[in-house]
Amino acid sequence: MATCYSTSTYAAKCGGNTDEIPELIARSAALASICKVSADELCQLSGASHWQDARYYLRDLGCDTTIISLGADGALLITAEGEFHFPAPRVDVVDTTGAGDAFVGGLLFTLSRANCWDHALLAEAISNANACGAMAVTAKGAMTALPFPDQLNTFLSSHSLAQAMTVK
Repeated sequence: MATCYSTSTYAAKCGGNTDEIPELIARSAALASICKVSADELCQLSGASHWQDARYYLRDLGCDTTIISLGADGALLITAEGEFHFPAPRVDVVDTTGAGDAFVGGLLFTLSRANCWDHALLAEAISNANACGAMAVTAKGAMTALPFPDQLNTFLSSHSLAQAMTVK
């Protein structure tokens, strides 16, 4: 946790100097079991012009599991078992503010409730994260549509979520 904290606050502690952040992130990824980035963040970190060209960047740095959030296109899970695409639920978008935070909240909520992070749990966590992100964009503002667990369950039961598709 200290590594994650220091990565996210490094620029602020150094007076806004961001030159050393890529190296700090590289060291952090090597220590992490799971790395979650958005497609845009992955391009910024790797220097690639498209996320697909950089999808193995964090794995190559030593991170066992990479989750790439793709906005309305869902998320990609990369593990030693392969690549798995999780489509996002289709909703009417009002405001995308907070969607990424909602995704991370849903992911961490699900992962925090288990003792073992196997493929089935990761799949459930990403499906829940996609649903939280989708719910967040259905109202204006970052906090307005963030779901409670019962609201998430209702949403999940009323939206048919496609199973993850193996990419490779």
